[in-house]
Amino acid sequence: MLYGLCDLSQQFIESCAKRGLSAHTARAYQADLADFRKSLLRSTPLSECDAADVQRYIDSLVSNCRLGASTIRRRLACLKATFTWLVRERIITENPVCGIRLELKAPKLIPRNVPTEDLARLLQYVDFSIPIVGPAGDGPDEPSRSTFDKWTSRLALEVLFATGVRVGELEQIDLNDVDLRRGAIRIQGKGARQRTVYMSNDQTTTALREYMRVRPRFAANTERLLINSRGRPLHAASVRTRLKRLCSAAEIKRRVTPHMLRHSAATCLMEASVDIRFVQRFLGHASIVTTQIYTHVSDAALRKAVIEADPRARLLALA
Repeated sequence: MLYGLCDLSQQFIESCAKRGLSAHTARAYQADLADFRKSLLRSTPLSECDAADVQRYIDSLVSNCRLGASTIRRRLACLKATFTWLVRERIITENPVCGIRLELKAPKLIPRNVPTEDLARLLQYVDFSIPIVGPAGDGPDEPSRSTFDKWTSRLALEVLFATGVRVGELEQIDLNDVDLRRGAIRIQGKGARQRTVYMSNDQTTTALREYMRVRPRFAANTERLLINSRGRPLHAASVRTRLKRLCSAAEIKRRVTPHMLRHSAATCLMEASVDIRFVQRFLGHASIVTTQIYTHVSDAALRKAVIEADPRARLLALA
């Protein structure tokens, strides 16, 4: 039986979901396959695509100056996964991606952190001393919707920095993933890998406990931890928007993203001399090679400290 390109694409995405891949990865695969479909010269079913179709697509990606090496590698990886699945399902007999070679060198970019002064100002602005339950027209014992929304935004920021989770992981946290007694949160990471992150600051745990106490009053029909005042789950796009508003309210002019908070959390641990293997587990990296990029940041901090100390000048001053 012949399937259309869209049919097979959808079946592949569904198979990914059954294997436990995250919703974020599934969406990325869907977008990559849609991009591949646009590149085809005709309405060719996936089962009839050949190596020439794939090579033509890869060549077009390489010639596109707006695409980075990591994006091109990800799209090729998506095609490899798709056609491997087609072979495994016996829909095709030969994998057209086999033999495709991609010569790219991805630049080793230093992670972008939130500048220290901006990060300190942002964390100072996150004030949990404002009661989550108060008047504001909803009754003396009922939570104010506006206050609850502010708490949700601030708690999202606090958890992002305290645990270093990805924004896609943050939106997936369920109520039963949170262990307040241990100050721990179970994270569903990339590739269906689970890990546990810990909150080092009592204020974060206390704020989370209060939030979870009040949360049921909004009758949320979801197990997701973070919700808006209408009881709907907080998605990644909403977290980014709320973070932007928090930065504006804190008078921070630089653009701050959730991933920058993740980088800042990792950098702080490295500069505090935390073992890189612990930082790897903290971030949920499959390979320590990925984590090693933070040693560059740590070396930069070391260089600054050495220059400021200036041992030679200190010795001469004593002479």
